[in-house]
Parts: sequence; C-alpha cells; structure tokens
Amino acid sequence: MHRVIYFFIVCCALFIAASPARATSSSGFVDVSGTSFVLDGHEFIPRGVNDHDASSLWDRARTVPKEGGFTAHFRAFKAQGFNSVRLSVKADYFDSPQGFAWLDRRVRDAKKYNLKIALDMHIPTGGIQQDYQPNTDNFVFWSSSDLQSRFIRTWESIAARYASSDVIWAYDIFNEPASRDINRVSSLMQHVRDAIRSKDMRHIILLQPIQLYDQEYRESFFYPPIHDDRLAYSIHFYRPYGFTVKNVPWGINDGRVIDRYPATTTSDGVWDATRIRTELLDAGLEAANTRGVPAVIGEFGTIFHDTLDGQYFWIQDVLSSAKQARIGWQYWIYETPDLRSSYGLTDSRGNRRKQTLKLLSDNARLPSSAYR
Repeated sequence: MHRVIYFFIVCCALFIAASPARATSSSGFVDVSGTSFVLDGHEFIPRGVNDHDASSLWDRARTVPKEGGFTAHFRAFKAQGFNSVRLSVKADYFDSPQGFAWLDRRVRDAKKYNLKIALDMHIPTGGIQQDYQPNTDNFVFWSSSDLQSRFIRTWESIAARYASSDVIWAYDIFNEPASRDINRVSSLMQHVRDAIRSKDMRHIILLQPIQLYDQEYRESFFYPPIHDDRLAYSIHFYRPYGFTVKNVPWGINDGRVIDRYPATTTSDGVWDATRIRTELLDAGLEAANTRGVPAVIGEFGTIFHDTLDGQYFWIQDVLSSAKQARIGWQYWIYETPDLRSSYGLTDSRGNRRKQTLKLLSDNARLPSSAYR
C-alpha cells in the first residue's frame, strides 16, 4: 500500500513539473483583480516616472544602451516615494547579449530599491519611432512580415528570460502604434501576447490603443480586442495638446496654442480640472471600465518653458483626476539633456524641477486608501 501511495505522489509531481506554467497569484508578482492591480493581497497603484537611455533610444543606428546614471536614478525614485518606473527600451537592444545584460542590471537596481518595472517596448524592430503618427518611415515596420516576426520573437525571448522576475510588474508591449489599420495592429498584438504566454503566464500585459480620427479630425482611441486573464490598458494623456506641446518644433505652433492653464477661452473651449477629468475618461478609462480591466496612465506630461504658465497646475489636475479615478500614473519623463523647452524633471547635470518633483513625490506617498 505504501508503495502505491509513493508511486501516486511521484506521478503527480512529474505531471505538475511537466505542465506549462499556470497563472498564479504568486507572492511578489503584481496581479489583476477586476479593475484593480493587487500585490500580496493589497491594492497596487503604480506611481512613478518614465526613464530611458536618451542616447540610444531614438537613434536607430545605436542598438546597445549606455549604462548612464540609472542606478542613481532608481535610488532617487525610491527616495521620492515612487513605487514604479516605466523603463523604455527598443526591440533592437535585444538582438545582442549586451541588451539583455543591460536590462539585467536595471532589474537588479529596481530590486535593490524596491521598485517595480513596467517594461515599455517604446520602439519596435527596425528602430523607427511610432508616436501614433503614420509616416513613410514607420510604415516599413507595418508592411514587413519579417520585422514583425522578429518583433514577436524578441518578446518571446524577453518573456523566457524574465518569467520568474517579480521586479517587472508589466509588459507594455507596443508604444503608440502608428497604424490606422485595426486588423493589422490587433493581429500583431495577439501574436505578441501568444508568444509571451508560451513562456510566461505571470506578468501583466499592458495594451495601448490605436489612435483614430473622424472627418472633423476629432481624436478617439480603439483598444485591440486581445483576450488575456492578466490584461490592462495603458493611457497616454497629454490633452490639451495646445498647452502640453506648445511652441516646440514638433508640437503646436499655430492658433491652437493655449497660452496659460487653466484657460477659459481657447479654440477648443474651456480647459480646467473638470475638463481634464472628462478627457481622461475619454482617453481610455471608459474603455477599461467597459472591458472590466485595470488601467494606468503610462505617460502624462507637459513641456516646460523658461516662463511657467500653468504647467504645475495642469500636472496637479491630472494627478487629482487619477486619484479620483483610482488609477496609477507614470510621469514622462525623468531626465532630458537640458531643462529648456522639455518634459524633463531633471537634466543630465542633475538640475531639477524641484517644485514639480515635490508635487509628484507628495502624491506618490499618498496611502492607497486615499484613492478610495
């Protein structure tokens, strides 16, 4: 009888070991519960900043990121009360072992300072940024089955390497896809999801929408109908663009410019705290609530100029709206080469926007109960 019991136990153990990894609420991993994130039985509200290697991310010729000051950055994030960092990478980093080694070091940094990482695939295979803006350069990716296949394999490799890492809380699988073809984007996102799940059943998949426009050029977003037990939506919030990206070469420089925030008279109506809350709902929160999945503001930020004209108040209103909606946030972006006409909270020499950092820090330190 004892031999029969022993044989049964051994067979069960072998069966479990041979079975694919199953979704579990393992300690240390962020999970999904309805429209909330949970960590070790408690609600997890990600609050932090975006960080990246500016020297390589935007340069398609550079496929290995620099070490930079990331260890110091992560130490500062912890001191400021942040619990997460959205770390931007590009697929081409992972064509060589150096890219994985670099990310390994970032994971160790985050573990040391008790931070969670949302791994943001900011630029796909081929090195051409997307930013929701279709053009002849980034169309190359969407028209190339080879580039898309390599992109899928990159995610599979990432998932295989970090499946057991509870430091990474989410895979943000594609930043601001620059295609209006819903079927094409949805198909790729589903293939990426399937590739990840072939290696990793634990990490949350963050999905970003397709940006669409109607005949009057009114903006809307569509989230691909991907199915997964650990799915969440990422919202990028920069409205009104006439304020947040005004008077920079790549931004708004015409009659849509909003001189100050809040503003009662603009070409786009009144912009104040109430309007921010309404627009945040429209930018993706309503879609997440309808789908019954959690949401996070993966990016929000505003350009600072030499003269402040309401940036602090805009950030404050977005944070207040996030708290009211009970969702987390990650500010774009922590470091830029300088602090003139940029989103940066610090520059490469260590100069800081102290008032704004304090505002973010104070909100990061709020107890989760403040979001209820």
